[in-house]
Amino acid sequence: MIVEYLDESYCLNVDWLQYSVHLADEEPELFCPDGFRIDILPGNNIFRHRACVYDADGQKILTLLWGPYSRKLSKYLMTVQVANYWLYRDAIAWADRLLHEIVDCQFNSMGRLDLCCDFYCDKTTFNKIRKLSSGAAYVERKSVDNVYRHRYAWGLDEVPVLSPHCLHWGNPQTEIRPKLYNKTYELDPFGKSQFDKPYIVTEWREAGFDVRHVWRLEFSISGASTLLWNGQKITLQMCTNSGWRLDTFVSMLQSRFRLRYNDGRKTKGRNDDRIMYIINLGRSDTKLEWRLTGDKSKPKAEMIRLLHNQLQLLESPVCTVNPDVYKCISRTVLQLCENKDVRVYFESRFGTTPSGWLHMLNQNSGLGVHYVVPELRMEI
Repeated sequence: MIVEYLDESYCLNVDWLQYSVHLADEEPELFCPDGFRIDILPGNNIFRHRACVYDADGQKILTLLWGPYSRKLSKYLMTVQVANYWLYRDAIAWADRLLHEIVDCQFNSMGRLDLCCDFYCDKTTFNKIRKLSSGAAYVERKSVDNVYRHRYAWGLDEVPVLSPHCLHWGNPQTEIRPKLYNKTYELDPFGKSQFDKPYIVTEWREAGFDVRHVWRLEFSISGASTLLWNGQKITLQMCTNSGWRLDTFVSMLQSRFRLRYNDGRKTKGRNDDRIMYIINLGRSDTKLEWRLTGDKSKPKAEMIRLLHNQLQLLESPVCTVNPDVYKCISRTVLQLCENKDVRVYFESRFGTTPSGWLHMLNQNSGLGVHYVVPELRMEI
C-alpha cells in the first residue's frame, strides 16, 4: 500500500507471512477448488508432506507443510506460507479462505512476519545511509551490525565508489531484526531495468518513485507467536488490516530503529547525540512487546530463550545417551513451563503438554539402537 506523510510517499507492505494451523485430521485429504492446481511434493527434513497451490495462471498462492516426522511436534500441525505476489496484492484474507476450502483446519499461531517500507532515496538520504555504514551515525541499542558494499555511483556523473547496499542489525537469534538495503540493486543488480518481481516496481511507479534509487527498511519478526500488540496476541486477522500494519511498523520504527549522529555526546546515563531520520511516518501510541512473565520486571523473551537452550540440550548426545542427565534437563524444562505464559507458548508450539512431549522424547533416550530424525533446532 502507498502511504503519504509530510509530502513524502512510502510503499508499506508485508513481504513474508508464515503461520501455522491445527488440522482436523492427522492425514488430511486435500480438496482442489475449481480453477486451481495443487501439486503434492516431497516434504523436507521436518515434514513428510508438502503441497503448492497455484491459480489458473500458474501463480503460486500457498505452500503447505504437514505430517512432522518427529513425535516432538503435533501430528496435526501444518505450516502455511503465502506467496510473495499475493502479499503485495493485499490478498492475505483471500488466501486464507482458499486454504480453508482446501483443508479443514483452525488457525494456531503466527510464525514469521516481515513488514517493509520502500522509499525514494535521494542523495541527502543516501549520505545518511553512508554515515550509518561508516559509524558516523548509529542505531540506538544495537551492538551488532553487518554492512555489505559494492561499487556504486548515485548519479550518472559520479565516479563509482565502494558504497553500502545492505545494512542489518542484531544477532541471527534476534527475534526482530531491522534491515536497510538498496531494493533497486536487489531486483536489478545489473542495472538493465530487467526487474525481478515487477509487481513491486509497479507500485513504486504509482508512488512516483525514481525506480533507480529505491531503498527498503524491513523488520523481520521471527517470533511473532510470542509478541503482544497492545496486550493482544498477534493474529492473522490483524495482518490483513492495513491500519494495523502501518501502526505496527511505525511502532517498531520509533522503538527499534531510532537513529542518532555519532556526536560523542552519549554518556552512561544520558544520550545527547542528535537524532537522525531516514524515514518519518509520524508516531504511534501502540506497543509491540514480548509477553511478560508473572514477574512483570522480566520479559518473557528471556525465559523463552532459556527454554530454547534447554530443549536444544535435550537433543545433544549427552542427554540422549545418559538418562540421569536427561532427567536433570527435563526437570528444568518443566520448571520453566510452570510459568503460565511459557506453558501456553510451549503447547501452541508443540501441540502437546510439556510432560507429554518429554515422555515421547524419553522413548528415544538411552543406549542401544535407535531410529532418529533430523535435528529440529531451527523449528524450535
